[in-house]
Amino acid sequence: MTIKPIALAAAILAALTISFPTEAKSDTLSSAEEAVEEGKISDKDLDVLFDRLKDAYKKGGKDSNFDWKGMSGVILGEILKSGDVQKNKKLKGILDILTGGDTKKEEPTIEEKGPDRTLNAEVRPNDAIRRAVISAFDIPKKDWKNTRYSYNFMDLDHDGKMEALVLVQGPCTSGTGGDTLLILKEKDEEWEKDQSISIVHAPILVAAPGELNLPSDRKILIFKRSGGGAKEAYVALTSHDGKYITVGEAEEIKDQEIHGTLLLVQKEKAPTLDEKEKK
Repeated sequence: MTIKPIALAAAILAALTISFPTEAKSDTLSSAEEAVEEGKISDKDLDVLFDRLKDAYKKGGKDSNFDWKGMSGVILGEILKSGDVQKNKKLKGILDILTGGDTKKEEPTIEEKGPDRTLNAEVRPNDAIRRAVISAFDIPKKDWKNTRYSYNFMDLDHDGKMEALVLVQGPCTSGTGGDTLLILKEKDEEWEKDQSISIVHAPILVAAPGELNLPSDRKILIFKRSGGGAKEAYVALTSHDGKYITVGEAEEIKDQEIHGTLLLVQKEKAPTLDEKEKK
């Protein structure tokens, strides 16, 4: 069953452990839910959801037990399916809140960092990401059934826009040293290659700002390097001039407790490139 974003508004409000003003249960929200049942989501409905989520985020709702990551996937799916520019603009505003806030933040204080997060890898077939993977590596059709991909979303360069971090496993992208991490940027409602990084082992820790005293103009990526003749170690991948260095150049991390968000945790089997998105 496809769940529309407004249909989840009531679930969000019920799950967040914060107090909302009385008007949170307004006729407007109720009518928004009814609109979903009829397949008609108005701009006003989206505005209601946006305002409620924005308020929840500011009051600490992001740290509740609600599955914000799961909701992010639903909203992103709506964006990819919709050709309505105005609707997508509002949906993207909602996605920004779900994935870390609707405004760019300075380096957080210790109090603002909150607990570490773990995000399981997204394994739902995604046609836009699938096309980008095939294009990035020029993968022949005969290898589609043997190539799997999983992904998460993160703002790596602090510009308020999400990148897709895609782990690609297959004959064209993997070897004894690991798999390939493909970083995608959104352009004209599609995804295009920003950079690919080989000999990567998931999961990947995106270090919180200020966690490592290393110069980097993008968020630092930490993962285990092993195989392929390389010395086994955890390494920190830094970025200069908007591009990450190679894994071989990465600095080793020893005996440090590093906080951040753990991405691409492989809990379920990832889809192959010959699996299409279910509409």
